[in-house]
Formats: sequence, C-alpha cells, structure tokens
Amino acid sequence: GKTPSEYLEEKIWKQIGMQSDAKWLVDDEDMELVFGTLNVTLRDYARFGRLYANNGNWDGKQVVPAQWVNASTTPDAPHLMPGEKPLSKYKMGYGYQWWIPENPKGDFMALGVYGQYIYVNPAKKVVIAQTSAFPFWKDELETNDVTMAWFQYLADYL
Repeated sequence: GKTPSEYLEEKIWKQIGMQSDAKWLVDDEDMELVFGTLNVTLRDYARFGRLYANNGNWDGKQVVPAQWVNASTTPDAPHLMPGEKPLSKYKMGYGYQWWIPENPKGDFMALGVYGQYIYVNPAKKVVIAQTSAFPFWKDELETNDVTMAWFQYLADYL
C-alpha cells in the first residue's frame, strides 16, 4: 500500500540517516520507474555503500538482512558469473543491481547509466562513490571495466 519512495524512506533512508531525498523519475502517469533512474546525492550514495560494506548493518542495527546483502552480491547462474561468456561482451558478473568484477576480491559495484558508481570492498573497508556525466552508453563496457580496475587498485593501495 505504499509507493516505492515511501517504502524506501521508511525501511532504509530514515534508518541510515540519509541527508537528502532520493528522487525516481516517473512515467506519464506519475508511476516511479524503479528499474533504475534513482537520483541520489554523492554523500548518500556513499552511505548506501557503507550499509552494504557492513553486510546490511548500520551502527549496530540490521537494516537490510545479511542474507539479502549476500544474495544480492552473489551471481547465482552460469550466465551471471564474472568472466568470459559466450553470449555477452560484458565480463562482469551480476547480482541484484550489483556488478561483480571479472577478478573479484569480495568486492562489487553499482553502476549508473551516466557514470554513477558505488564501489564496495568489505574486506578492505573501502567504499567509493562517484558521479559523472558522460553520454549514455558511450563506450560503456570499456568505461565500466576501467573504472572497476581503478577502484580495485585504490582499494588495494589504501
């Protein structure tokens, strides 16, 4: 009985102290497009990454079930595994809106269409949030692979 925004605000946004309202794009009937199109500030992207880096726990409170965090960041079918795939040029693996690098180190990343990223490496306690503005689908595969490699390098360096 709630809109996606109301549910998100109650279950996550208020629980982890997000600073700004999130905005979803809507269709011509004001229905939120929840397959993507979520607009969030950089700081709140980082908070969301921190929530996942801590297995769904926020300052001692389990906000998202740990089982969900694990399931959402673990590919569960052959065509979703990281690496070469016969029917795809994409080498990253895929969970529930989380991408897993070709050479995973327990890390994963959310990808936005114009270059928004949330990189999470729980083992290294690293979260990187990035906003960008590059053209839609311009060199998407190469850009995402290079970005993932850069984030992995930074996490290892730190």
